[in-house]
Amino acid sequence: MHVVQSPMWAKFKTKMGTKSVIVSGSENKNTIIYTKHAIPLTGKFIAYCPKVDPKNIDWKLIESSLIQENCIAINFDVPNVESTKPQDQKVLHAIKTFQEKCVKSPKDTFAKANIILDISRSEEEILSSMHKKHRYNINYAQKQGVTVREGTTEKDFEIFFELLKKTADRQHYFIHPKN
Repeated sequence: MHVVQSPMWAKFKTKMGTKSVIVSGSENKNTIIYTKHAIPLTGKFIAYCPKVDPKNIDWKLIESSLIQENCIAINFDVPNVESTKPQDQKVLHAIKTFQEKCVKSPKDTFAKANIILDISRSEEEILSSMHKKHRYNINYAQKQGVTVREGTTEKDFEIFFELLKKTADRQHYFIHPKN
């Protein structure tokens, strides 16, 4: 389970002013959590359900919960499915489930995928396990003078945020506000 699908996260979000709704599953389905976001001047809400594995969704129960909570739609982001390959059956099943049950938004909310990288391995092991296009991009960046270092100051954060913002604009996804 992803941290944003934990009861602790739901409690935190609610305490910070964004109501979280916990939907307990049935028939071997797990609990899922979504947040409610007001649609101005309507009294209605949009629900947001991050990092959920679609096989954990009890679709009838979520629909009932959305109606009860006065939500007109729910937005799911990147499914929380771990895989080493995009063609993995778990990934394909997650994509297929969302395609069957949902309507794709014309714009992604956040990045299309997340990557978990084990940095305890050697640089050679990490690079050898990457797709050749990723290795090419790293080499190209090095030739262009790109360096990576740990940021520790407010100025470092400003630089990071500007890079993040430019990337999000170029790749057409949203990011959280700077604050």
